[in-house]
Amino acid sequence: MNRRQRLAFAFVSFALLVLFTIGVTRIVMDPLRKSPEQITTSFRQLTPLGTSYDEAAKLLSEKGLNPELSPQVGFLFQERGVSAVKGISSIRALLGEYKSGILSITSVSVYFGFDVNGLLTEIWVRKTSDSL
Repeated sequence: MNRRQRLAFAFVSFALLVLFTIGVTRIVMDPLRKSPEQITTSFRQLTPLGTSYDEAAKLLSEKGLNPELSPQVGFLFQERGVSAVKGISSIRALLGEYKSGILSITSVSVYFGFDVNGLLTEIWVRKTSDSL
């Protein structure tokens, strides 16, 4: 290899290393890839238990989450073979999606359940994966 070829090889290798590092950093830093427990903790800081239905809806809207309001029905909790309706009213917000494999996408949603007094009693983060 002559000097020009070595420089080109070094440049291409460096560029690939930079691109790989950027890609890994984007994956690691993506908040949607956090565990459901970590995401729930973040929402408990934003909307602590006892927050009113209207205040929670307002806070979620201010965060740009476009909440889906269900003032007459709770949400259906489904996890590890357990199904139960939580709350008598609820709010759902789709947080986003990320590519979790070559042919699969994971969607992340958060659900808020409210009691008869309209106060927050439950927050649940649900991740679902779809494959092509």
